[in-house]
Formats: sequence, structure tokens, C-alpha cells
Amino acid sequence: MEQLTKNQIQELFAFTKAHRIRYYDLQSEVVDHLASAIESKWADNPTMPFQKALDEVYAGFGIYGFGKLEQEKRDAIHRKIGWKVWTFLKSYLTLPKISLTLLMVLLVNQFLSQLQDPFLVSKVIIYLFMFVLLGVMQYNKFKAKKLMDKYLEVNAVYTWGFPVLLIEVLSLDFLMGSPDNSIYTLWLLSVWVVISLLTTAGVYKFLTETIAELEVRFE
Repeated sequence: MEQLTKNQIQELFAFTKAHRIRYYDLQSEVVDHLASAIESKWADNPTMPFQKALDEVYAGFGIYGFGKLEQEKRDAIHRKIGWKVWTFLKSYLTLPKISLTLLMVLLVNQFLSQLQDPFLVSKVIIYLFMFVLLGVMQYNKFKAKKLMDKYLEVNAVYTWGFPVLLIEVLSLDFLMGSPDNSIYTLWLLSVWVVISLLTTAGVYKFLTETIAELEVRFE
């Protein structure tokens, strides 16, 4: 069966870019699909011109063409992130790591119990942790910002991660209602701070793993 040449593969990349697929990792997936479909057509009709085969394959995507692919891929990545972060968090709620989690809650509780406004400080702690994470990402611009512009998978982690972490901070108002310094409130604050910090760590862990995987796959 006839296979595509390197020049034809490059034409497919240019074709996907011209049809508004911005990210290289998604372009690669679409190009693989297009190439396989074109070669299948050539298996049935070896004399079919490349451009005609490409037009027929693209027509199979329907009236919207590649329009829905990016959002579908982004949604799939977001589901994957949610599962990965939950798995990371859950690992700290089961043996043997739960002992470390309980120790963290105890230390946070001891710290908050010494403060006049533990509710406000709890928010500040989570905000600071988020901004430290943001600072680390921005400091490493070559791996983070540049890859975020180039790869959908990295971009999707950013766009999923920070709104989720911000919701965690804002949800303190909903959870606490009218906060006071009771023992119950302090323990609930302590647990929520630790869960938020672990969630942030899970997002960062997934981001670094994604970047490492993309560097191996494409760089």
C-alpha cells in the first residue's frame, strides 16, 4: 500500500493549521488520522490524487470540519485531570499516607488556634500557595508559558487548575457561614486548608508530568 511522503505529511500539518487547529499535539493526532484515512483510500484506489483523497477525508468530518475537535479534546483532558488530581488526593486519605495528612491537619490546626482571625489567615494560606505555584510556573517560562502556547494538553491544565483552586478559596465563605473561633470551626478550617494544598500539589504534579511527557513525545 502506498504511503504518504514527508512533504505530504507537512502538507497535512499546514492543512490542519489553516483550518484553525492551533496546538501541535492536536495537529499531530489529526494528521495521523488523515494520513491513515488517505492511505486506506489509496489501498482501494491507488491512482487517486493526494488532494482529492484529502478532500474526501475532510468531507467526512461534516459541515463543521475540525471545529469541535479542540473542545472535545480539551473536555477529555479536563476529565483526565480531575481523575488524576482526585487519585492524588485520595492517596493521602488512605494508608499509609493518611498519617501524614492527619499530621498536616494537626499542625495547621495548632497554627490557626494561635491566631485572632484564623478564617482570614486560612484564605491567605491557600492564596499564597496558589501564587507560589503560579510564580514557579512563570519562572520556568520556557517549559510552562512556551509549552502552554504550543500544546493543548499544557494549556488545558492551566485553564482547569486555577479556576478550581480559586473556587476552593471562595468556598470557605459558603462552608463557614459566619466564622468564629470555636473548636469545630478551627478543625474544619484546618481540614479544608490541607485538602486545598494537596489539590494544588496534585495539579502541579499533573502539569509537570504532562510537560515531561510532551517533551519526550515531540521535542
